[in-house]
Amino acid sequence: MNRKLPLFLLTVALVALMANLMGNWWSSRDNNLFNNGHWIVGKDTGKFLFYTYQFMFDPLEQNKVELNSHMGFQELLYHEAETDDRRLQKLSFDMVVGGGTYIWVLLRKEGQRAFACRFSYRKDYPAGFFTFNRRGEMVEHIPFPDGMPEIDRSTRQSVELNLIEGRWTVTIDGQLTGSAPDPEFKNGRFGFRGSGVLRQRNYIESVRIQWLAAGRLITEYENFAAPGTTQTQWLIIVLCAALIVALRLLRSWCLGSFLPSPGATRYTGIDFVFALLLLGIITQWSPLPESAQLGLSFLLLEICSFAAFAWLILKHGLNDNIPRIGLAIFIVLSCAIATFSLFRHGDWAGRKQYPPATTAAASYPGAFIRYPDPRPSQTDIIRREPFNVSFGQPFTTGDMAFNQQEIAMDFIMPVNTTFDIGFQQQSFFTRGDPAGEPLPLQRRLVRLSTVDHVSSGVATQTGRQPEPFIPLQGTLLPGQTNTLHIRSTGQGLEITLNGQETPLMVSMPPLGYGETVLMTYEQPILIQRLGIKSAYNQAAKQYSWPLLGLLGFPFIALTGGLLFRMLGSTTPTLACAGAVAVTFPLLSYLASVLFVDTLRLSLMPVDRLTFLDFALAASAWSMLYWIPLHHKRIRHPALPANVFLVVFIACVTFLIWDIFLPAEHPLKTHFAATSSKPGELVDKDVMKAPWYAGNKRIGGNMFVWKQQFEGRWIPLEKEPGTIRAFVLGGSQAWGSGAGSTRDTFSGLLEQQCRQRGWPVEVYNAGVNGAGVSAVHDVFFEILPHYKPDLVILDIGLNDSAARKNNANIRDLLSLFKEIAQACSSRDIDLILVPEPVSPEAPLVPHEDLYTGLAAIARKFDFQVVDARSAFSLADPVEITWWDAAHLSPRGHIIMADTIFPALRNSIEERLAQ
Repeated sequence: MNRKLPLFLLTVALVALMANLMGNWWSSRDNNLFNNGHWIVGKDTGKFLFYTYQFMFDPLEQNKVELNSHMGFQELLYHEAETDDRRLQKLSFDMVVGGGTYIWVLLRKEGQRAFACRFSYRKDYPAGFFTFNRRGEMVEHIPFPDGMPEIDRSTRQSVELNLIEGRWTVTIDGQLTGSAPDPEFKNGRFGFRGSGVLRQRNYIESVRIQWLAAGRLITEYENFAAPGTTQTQWLIIVLCAALIVALRLLRSWCLGSFLPSPGATRYTGIDFVFALLLLGIITQWSPLPESAQLGLSFLLLEICSFAAFAWLILKHGLNDNIPRIGLAIFIVLSCAIATFSLFRHGDWAGRKQYPPATTAAASYPGAFIRYPDPRPSQTDIIRREPFNVSFGQPFTTGDMAFNQQEIAMDFIMPVNTTFDIGFQQQSFFTRGDPAGEPLPLQRRLVRLSTVDHVSSGVATQTGRQPEPFIPLQGTLLPGQTNTLHIRSTGQGLEITLNGQETPLMVSMPPLGYGETVLMTYEQPILIQRLGIKSAYNQAAKQYSWPLLGLLGFPFIALTGGLLFRMLGSTTPTLACAGAVAVTFPLLSYLASVLFVDTLRLSLMPVDRLTFLDFALAASAWSMLYWIPLHHKRIRHPALPANVFLVVFIACVTFLIWDIFLPAEHPLKTHFAATSSKPGELVDKDVMKAPWYAGNKRIGGNMFVWKQQFEGRWIPLEKEPGTIRAFVLGGSQAWGSGAGSTRDTFSGLLEQQCRQRGWPVEVYNAGVNGAGVSAVHDVFFEILPHYKPDLVILDIGLNDSAARKNNANIRDLLSLFKEIAQACSSRDIDLILVPEPVSPEAPLVPHEDLYTGLAAIARKFDFQVVDARSAFSLADPVEITWWDAAHLSPRGHIIMADTIFPALRNSIEERLAQ
């Protein structure tokens, strides 16, 4: 009894250490602002901005929040607003304001109306209290009498804001710094906002909030730590940790069975002590992030275990009755089954990474509003009458969503035409903007083409630009009837083209519910027959079998070994023991992620891959046990040793690649670049680009998909007497940062026109990332269908960001000249707006491009709006920028007010005709 109690306590300690590591890793996978549940991002209430969601889903580290991460200007608001019965009374926190940065404390924010306090050491961005009206205009500024306390810019400061007798006071490190009266408006949210200087530290931590509710103070604390995963799921974590420890003790017993009695006992003890010491050291002193410590423990424990095993073999030798041939066969078989099962089960053992938006939407539906609503269609779609699909007029199933589905069609394609079949297409609106246009989120895409240099295939990933394609079997027949059958089930994707079947693509399981769309980019395509129906089956259950096989195999082996031992048969017993011993790392890895869904793992790709790298390196290292077990039978022992060493080095290379190699490293950028098959290159020697980079119509996919501009359906024929204006440009024109579609500068321009009774329609045709070239494509390939009277071009920044050389600038100016010439000849007014940029941004407009664009516009007597000057004259205390290149709601108002005089001139001239 005396010996069993210490052993029991040590085992409990070992489980506790393992559970601690697992809890850290489990917590880190959900350790972000979204899962925190206490905070929302101000941008989340307006037009979608990718960096906002990246900010929300990035892991929180060191119990703080960086407010200038990604593109800066991040705005973090507390999830609960003030009410008549709940008032913010006191707010304290620690902050670091780096040189050239600033931090806003939004004490009360409601739309653009706000009462805020800014902490800043910049003279052009003064500190103090500020009040803004509903239009975002500053109406009052109360500076700190003596300014900010002078300290080292990297020093942490303690800030306290307190509401006392109707006045807000601010103290910094116990020193009274300023005060201001409480504003009249109530019921807003409080929060924080950073600056746009990205290279300086700018963060908050240790937030303490006091509310006055029902006459008593309620205190809340926020240290930006893990969201309680280890507390809410501690039982599952302990069970997983106990399973791993049990597997390890089982493995030690199995390996000990190959040694003589004294060696076996000694090995089990050494392995147990090593596990305790290493886990304790890793928990306390590991320099790696917590999410990687679990995988690191697997690797170090394997190295120590192997070293102890090899040393004991040299000292005590091996049992004489080891069935080396049978053992080798059984170990190879078990490793093959375990590895195949692990790789086959989801993407746990793969290196697949999802775009943050795609993964976040799949994991957290609450973070996105999806379109169509993810409900299966109740009816099939059968079209027996022929119909045409042409550019700008795609066929879509709209609100009828499918997941597992079958698509069957007969169609006739002309030559030099590209035909896209998209299915399980999901889109999202921006929260707070129900009129926003649906942007493609994820989809499956089959591309068929009769263009000579384009291969037909299935896109491995799809977004605004598809990734490389998997070729299809079957030959397209231009001008003749083609038959296509697509079947998407839980087993994967099956495609048959003109009777030739492409092998099942198991790497392409169904996505979420979504619409189906047929699009063409060149000539119209005649669809003779179309059928779309659900194809639900039980194939999805296949993913449970690898899991069951992987978990069941070692226990079957162990049970068989014990049974053989009871029967006195040593050879099968040792073979089973060897199988369990060598597959331990894979089993322990699986136990760690057993209750974790793969999409959540993908939210932290680097940390997830680091954990995977360590675990696979440990698995590779465990194969070295073969060598001492067979050393007397191996003729050239150095050969297998080197083979296993190469495998181990390969796994370690993954680790170096994932965690130590910077994203901008030349090696990483070279191998991470989108690869294309030679047949898909427009010009292999010159452009080095996929074929679709040269297709002039694909750039308009963002809104051609639904034939919507700004979320509105547009008839091709406009009403008589109506003036139709289109705003073209990149994400600034599209409206990133605006409060809603209505609050973009294009929406504000239309409101100003309607207020004057003018029959003007202003449509937003901005496309995120567009430059002069993309605008050229949209102008010539799409807008002619809608007969515009006026075009507003907001361009310049995306081309400046690309850092074009002089030859490229000449090409861009040539494309813009074609637009200007076409507008002049077609009686279309053009207003050029060279894009402004935040003065805090590292991005600098290319002056040769801006000057050249303005000169060409004036040459054709078109108006040029100097928006950059308008923003340089704006009061720097106003919040005019959402990030480096995107306007805030206030910025969109300034932009609309700046453009409107030029728009008014054009409209009044047309109305006078």
